[in-house]
Amino acid sequence: MQQAHAPDQAIIRQHLVQTYAIEASTIAQIERGNDPRAALYLVQTSEQQYFLKLKYGSIYQAGVLLPRYLKDRGVAAVVAPVDTRTQQLWGRCQQFHSVLYPYIEGSTGMDHGMSAQQWQSFGQQLRRIHTMQVRPPLRHMLRWEQFRPPWLPTVQTIHQSINTWPIGDSYSAELIDFWRVKTREISYVIERISELGHYLRANAREFGLSHGDIHTANIVLDQIQQINIVDWDYPLFAPKERDLRFVVGSVIGVPVQRHEEQWFFEGYGQPTIDYKALAYYRYERVIQDLGDYAQRVLLRRDAPQTIKQAALQSLRSRFLAGNIIESAYQADRAS
Repeated sequence: MQQAHAPDQAIIRQHLVQTYAIEASTIAQIERGNDPRAALYLVQTSEQQYFLKLKYGSIYQAGVLLPRYLKDRGVAAVVAPVDTRTQQLWGRCQQFHSVLYPYIEGSTGMDHGMSAQQWQSFGQQLRRIHTMQVRPPLRHMLRWEQFRPPWLPTVQTIHQSINTWPIGDSYSAELIDFWRVKTREISYVIERISELGHYLRANAREFGLSHGDIHTANIVLDQIQQINIVDWDYPLFAPKERDLRFVVGSVIGVPVQRHEEQWFFEGYGQPTIDYKALAYYRYERVIQDLGDYAQRVLLRRDAPQTIKQAALQSLRSRFLAGNIIESAYQADRAS
């Protein structure tokens, strides 16, 4: 973690007793997740397992409250937080917010794929989420899509300065050379997402509840093969295409096959796809990946070489045939 060291296990153990009335027999840190401000743990008690997230600094409260709201209204696949002793959904552990979840034993949909029944169930559950009426005060706490990609300023800064960017090591030299080769393509992506964002700010009409990051790595298949939707860090009101980008022709992680897409829509129903919105979200993912991977190589001078090497490889892969940039072009042509 960059901002602060996570508390030691004795402090976490005491926090679990005081805040959740849970006596942990073991606490094991989980080495996964992309948020440098979060530490994740598997907590074992004599009776069951829990998933503990410690988030440094502030938290997006709507992302903690919403899963419970949905679960209480019958959206069975949602994994909701566990109450504290005072019936709150988060606690404080030193400089961290704590959120505790039931641990779902199983594999993700991205790990081993999903059956026809699981894809249909995914479609049914996501349709319920998209059409859920959220009442105040939670409604007022949720963000609304603004069609202003948060990573765009970073990408624009790097792009405008790439010809004079100082070379720090071999990884930055390789990234700079590659970026220069792809200058025309990156310029087009920047220009096109700006155009689509402007169009959608003026013309987007149908906003519903969105998970925000519902790729199949965030679907856990439990021991009886039921789907469980996790990782509610980014919910907001947005066009349905924000979530459907992970289904319709998706190449994020493991590509979604045509028959899997059909199974999904057997559960979801047959919506009219706004391909301008779908193209926007595909380009947004491109911008996010370009900005995230480039800053790991160019802006994080203290990053380990393994991080820089992986980021460089991931950035290069986005330009390969069949990857996310090509899928953005395909959606754009369909619009």
